[in-house]
Amino acid sequence: RPHHLPDEINRRAFLLKTCPDATRGRIAGPDMHICPGCFTLFSLFYCNHNLLNPLKPHGDPILDLLTLLLYASIAAGFLMAFSLGANDVANSMAPSVGARAITVRQAVLIAAGLNFLGAVFFGSEVTDTICRGIVPPEAIGDPNLLAMGMLAALLSAGLWVLLATFTGLPVSSTHSIVGSIVGFGIVAGGVEVVNWSNMGGIVLSWLISPFFGGLIAFLIFVHIRRFVLLQSDPVAHANFWVPVWGSLTLGLIVLSFLYKTPFGKNLHLPGYVSLG
Repeated sequence: RPHHLPDEINRRAFLLKTCPDATRGRIAGPDMHICPGCFTLFSLFYCNHNLLNPLKPHGDPILDLLTLLLYASIAAGFLMAFSLGANDVANSMAPSVGARAITVRQAVLIAAGLNFLGAVFFGSEVTDTICRGIVPPEAIGDPNLLAMGMLAALLSAGLWVLLATFTGLPVSSTHSIVGSIVGFGIVAGGVEVVNWSNMGGIVLSWLISPFFGGLIAFLIFVHIRRFVLLQSDPVAHANFWVPVWGSLTLGLIVLSFLYKTPFGKNLHLPGYVSLG
């Protein structure tokens, strides 16, 4: 038989439990108030209670809230990964493909492998900043609300990056997810729950990165132009300099392994090793 919503007492108790600050930014209805941050949470609860279990009116729901949240997070993760592949990988591989150094298929294979390795070995630092450095979990309090807010941030960032991809905008996924988490934190706990000092460092890195990226690219191309392209035998000079550039790149990767991965940190190497 069809279900009905919980009675007024249970409904209000559910809202107060999931979001004690339900009085902030109320959405007024005929007989209840729902804060904007709880609207999606209440909708999922209603679907889980009434739509996913129509044959068990008095039994335990087939999918509880956490299980439903897990499935939704997996789907949102796939959406975000698809958006990253369509936008961020295109940004990073476009120069190589445009120069015809590699084909599109080779770019996809290289990006898939290196993105996986980068996430496994070096993703912990950025992950810690994203999950704890912007909105501390203890500032939210309710783990269910925190999980739902992170899901909302993941969905919003994935949808925005995907929309930008369809319109040809080379947006940053980092900007998108950071902004989404800030928005969730403000709705869930107010402006004071956001770690604005960390946000200042993040925004500063956004301003510094284009400058240093442009400066390093300028210096590298000046070096290539002077010592390779303008020489009488560019191929011979390229054969000499390519191993040098490759060794520098490999050295930076090795240093990243030694100082940014859990294995390297356990070695407790002194700072002068990096200079050596």
